[in-house]
Amino acid sequence: MKLLKIKDVLEMLGVGRSTLYRWIKSGTFPAPKVVGGSSTMVFWTNEEVDEWITSRCSDALDTSNILSKLDNLPPKAPKRQGVKRKAGIQMSLF
Repeated sequence: MKLLKIKDVLEMLGVGRSTLYRWIKSGTFPAPKVVGGSSTMVFWTNEEVDEWITSRCSDALDTSNILSKLDNLPPKAPKRQGVKRKAGIQMSLF
């Protein structure tokens, strides 16, 4: 088990400090362990960060969720034909 400081976690995730703390506050990312009295140290274990990254990747690869959303999209609007716009002037092709 390796302990990761916030700098290490930010580098692994490729996000800024405010984004990480927003994720923690919303429950999206695990809260850090806090140790210390006068000088506080905040850290995560590499296992919990790796597990979070893996879970996010598996969610992204779950295509069944995406496909079900695609089935529920409204039909595409038909293209308008017979009208051509040029420089703000509407011209009929018929």
